[in-house]
Amino acid sequence: MRLAILLSLFFAMSAYAQSGEVKKFLNAAITLYENLEYEKALTQIQRAKAKAQGPDDESSIALLEGIVLGDMGKEERALSAFKIAFGMDLEAKLPLEVSPKVAAVAERARARVRKILAPHLEIARAEEARRLAEEGALRSAAAEKSQVQEHLEQQQ
Repeated sequence: MRLAILLSLFFAMSAYAQSGEVKKFLNAAITLYENLEYEKALTQIQRAKAKAQGPDDESSIALLEGIVLGDMGKEERALSAFKIAFGMDLEAKLPLEVSPKVAAVAERARARVRKILAPHLEIARAEEARRLAEEGALRSAAAEKSQVQEHLEQQQ
């Protein structure tokens, strides 16, 4: 048992360290991007990709990559990067203020991903509505049962 706890702590700490490295590379990429050093920013983004530990890291990386590529005029590559990001988190926000041109590319990517995911999102919404209705019915039944029990106790 103790070994399992130690191993889980070790893996959690190593994952945290990796995410820290991703953050370091992304911060460097943002600084380079703001200094208009787009190629160097892309190099930092590639380094961040190598250290990514999961969807949160990958989404952040893809968003920044889309921004840099968009400002470089590489619209198709930017669109692909944004699609990857929005495929992981459809409601993700761009981490930086961007030009209207780059914002338009990002929103076009979001719209395409939303269109692809629409059937799945509709199914998920329907399942959530059904689950909430069932929970409401269960709460209602429990409240009714409680009232009946109180009434019976008062009768005695």
